[in-house]
Amino acid sequence: QPEHAAQRAVFTQPRSATEQLIAGLVRDLLDLDTVSMDDDFFALGGTSLLAARLMAEIERRCGVLIPLAELFRSPTISHLARLVEADVPLKWSSLVPIRPHGTRAPLFCVHTLWGNVMAYRELAARLDESIPVYGLQAAGLNGVDQPHRTVEAMAAHYIREIKQVQPTGPYTLIGYSAGATIVYEMAQQLIQAGESVRLLALLDALPSLRVGVTPESIKDALLVQIDRVKHPFRQLAHADTRADYLNLRAKKAQRLFRRLLRRAAPRANGSVARTTVTRRVSTYEIRDLVRRALQAYQPQPHSARILYFAASNPGVLRAAPHRLLDQLARNGYHIEAVPGKHKTILKVPHVDVLARTLNERLLDDEG
Repeated sequence: QPEHAAQRAVFTQPRSATEQLIAGLVRDLLDLDTVSMDDDFFALGGTSLLAARLMAEIERRCGVLIPLAELFRSPTISHLARLVEADVPLKWSSLVPIRPHGTRAPLFCVHTLWGNVMAYRELAARLDESIPVYGLQAAGLNGVDQPHRTVEAMAAHYIREIKQVQPTGPYTLIGYSAGATIVYEMAQQLIQAGESVRLLALLDALPSLRVGVTPESIKDALLVQIDRVKHPFRQLAHADTRADYLNLRAKKAQRLFRRLLRRAAPRANGSVARTTVTRRVSTYEIRDLVRRALQAYQPQPHSARILYFAASNPGVLRAAPHRLLDQLARNGYHIEAVPGKHKTILKVPHVDVLARTLNERLLDDEG
């Protein structure tokens, strides 16, 4: 048995056809020999991207759409199986109660390019228990609502959602990746409506300003493209990482082959099988809609003071943040360097530093 199995207090075998099916999916996704029905999906090595693939495969095999945010409640096979077997529509909202209890003003976290808020899981777990944490996921993930096509529409919708738990400001907002642009527009609309924003935190991302072609913008664009081309070759150039890199590529190919075999296999029979779901907006379509919305968005300067977390090892080079912040932040900004790359600042161990800094700011601001 793998190490994680040996350390369990109790190993729970599948008790139903549904648990058996989902356990097989988890084993294939995470390349494991065994899994217990009460194992934490993320403790086993699951990521937000793998979680989305798991939910998509459950929907394909069982005909039941489980919101990705359910993994905040209980990331176990037994919990997912109960939801499948209940076969009742789950209440869905853009507002996700990641950790809704606390005595202080809530922190609202806006989704990434893929529309979900799983990226904030590790951060939320490390924030002070007095701070409630909510996520804002994209409309359309439930397969019923129509997704928004502009940043302005997304921001307006999410403001209506947060007012359900906090009717008036001051508000505390945070955005990572695509969420940084959306949360920036939320602050803009809140201020225009006479509300106040206590903290606007942007995690290694900023809205794009189309200010014409300049020598600096040409240089930045060229550096980005050069760095993207060089990145895989840099990995192979290091003797100590070459074997790991090739092994990673081999495992990815193996997982792809397994997924192709599963899709070619007949659907499970018995209580697990369901009627094929109707056509709905896919996560890839939501990603593309969010991307197009970001490209069309033109940010305007506003008065919210910005706390910008900059990855100290960004990997892909990009324009220095102060160039944009000088134009966007009328009341100033602060840049806080955090370890890691853009894709790892919300992952262990780098998220520990980010959470500590954010905790200090949130607790100090409220006294």
